[in-house]
Amino acid sequence: MLELIKPTLQYQQAHLTGLRALYAQNPIMEGTLISDETGDGIIPIELPHRDFMTYLKILADVEKGLGLPEGWVPSSHYWLVNGVDFLGHIQLAHSLEHPFLRDYGGHISYAVVPQYRGLGYGTAMLKLVLPHAQALGLTRVLVTCRVSNLPSRRMIEKLGGQYEQTVMCGEAEIARYWLSLEGDQA
Repeated sequence: MLELIKPTLQYQQAHLTGLRALYAQNPIMEGTLISDETGDGIIPIELPHRDFMTYLKILADVEKGLGLPEGWVPSSHYWLVNGVDFLGHIQLAHSLEHPFLRDYGGHISYAVVPQYRGLGYGTAMLKLVLPHAQALGLTRVLVTCRVSNLPSRRMIEKLGGQYEQTVMCGEAEIARYWLSLEGDQA
């Protein structure tokens, strides 16, 4: 059974295995797990492997807005699991008050562990996080992805994402979509 859960010690080994697989396929994740457009961040990439309890505490603090760099916004972190495996993670920014989020990053960022891609888990994860966004009082969320990431674009569109525009973030073309949280979509 698929569940979207808060980060927990119960899935430590599965999460660490999934992170290693994500790092191996995504050099963008080098440096920090939570960072801004400059690469500055608050969770060094090695922290979950070195001190998992501190990692979990930082994720909980980020949700409460504690210990954030100036200008950063609180965000909630969730893991998609199936009772045994860590399948992916999704981050929900509580607002777009940070310029990077407003212009490029959006409310939601996500990653599916490579071995589980193409199986519908990204769609499930995005669908499952929408009620959490609604609970924050959001009526719509900005979801972005690289223009070249056709699976993500299809997933966002499948859930009703309305294409707004393409913007440049450095050399990357970023497609911006809005998902309404009103009506049947959430």
